[in-house]
Amino acid sequence: MHICLFAPWVRPGGGLTAVNQILDALGSTPGVSVTAVLDAHDTRRGAAGVVNRHEGVRVAPLVPGAPSSARFLLAKVLAPLRTRRTDLVLSINYWVPVSRPLVVYHLNLLNFVPPDRDSLPWKLRRLDARLACRRAGRNLFESEYVRAAARRAVANVQGEDLLYLGIRSEFASRIGTPSAPVPGRIALVTSPLSYKRNDLAFATLARVAADHPDYDWELRVIGGSPRDAGWAGVVAAAESAGVANRVTFVGRLGAHALAAELATARTLIAPSEIESFYMVAVEAMACGCQVVVQDVTSARESVGDGAFICPPGDVGLLAAALHTAEFDRAGGQERVRAGFEWARRFTPGRFRVDLLDAIGA
Repeated sequence: MHICLFAPWVRPGGGLTAVNQILDALGSTPGVSVTAVLDAHDTRRGAAGVVNRHEGVRVAPLVPGAPSSARFLLAKVLAPLRTRRTDLVLSINYWVPVSRPLVVYHLNLLNFVPPDRDSLPWKLRRLDARLACRRAGRNLFESEYVRAAARRAVANVQGEDLLYLGIRSEFASRIGTPSAPVPGRIALVTSPLSYKRNDLAFATLARVAADHPDYDWELRVIGGSPRDAGWAGVVAAAESAGVANRVTFVGRLGAHALAAELATARTLIAPSEIESFYMVAVEAMACGCQVVVQDVTSARESVGDGAFICPPGDVGLLAAALHTAEFDRAGGQERVRAGFEWARRFTPGRFRVDLLDAIGA
């Protein structure tokens, strides 16, 4: 069986993580070969390790030099030609006009829920995702929350099913391994986007630091550095909250380094308000890190009973959760065990079985 993974619009981040997991799962399946349509240079570079591991996986970009907006439209025009010799097309997020059976894997909540600051490109992408829900033979959703959002946007979603991504192998291999967290260390895996609510994380840090000023609280920000484009606002938010001296910008980390980093943190705080699925929270659990989230979008579905789930925007309760995670050692051991058990539901092996079943491979 030959499958075309059609993802010319995917960039590094959650989409690339999904692409790598799909390529790894399909590439390790006997009798399955894959052509991955990846156009962004940094995406192809990020997928190279997985591609090189599997003889039956290759990358074939469509219009790699085109700007992202033009690439999106050109991909639609060229898709029928590129996919004519495949048995199945698996597209990430969007509909493509192909003659072969089409499965669309929806990973982006913003394709069904308008952001606070809307734009014409986002409106077009939402229309495209909704078209996929109507016309694709099968529509897979990363979470029940995304599926529910799609159902609200589209009256009749064709061939719908749920497909949770798995955690990466670098994290799965740590499940059950005791960690040695640094006292007072909190991790924040984030980006400069406003919905990530970095300001809320800094306000929460300010509250616990005010309650215990002599304790060595440190918030380690993972994902970028002050020198990176767009991160000046994050630095300014830390300074505005009065916690710049307790914040360390770690930068962007690969999977191995991120797993090692999370294993040294007592707690991960994930205050983001818009996530299709809080995979970073599950990966933190796999590393023996306690997790604090807000009760928004897919958070409750993502963490189950293995995390602190706080009312949205409640700095006091978020701070109380960090305090409990830090000082309630007996309860912390139980939460870590619960986190390990929850993370076992999302192993790469389970994702491979579920993916093959969902696409009929």
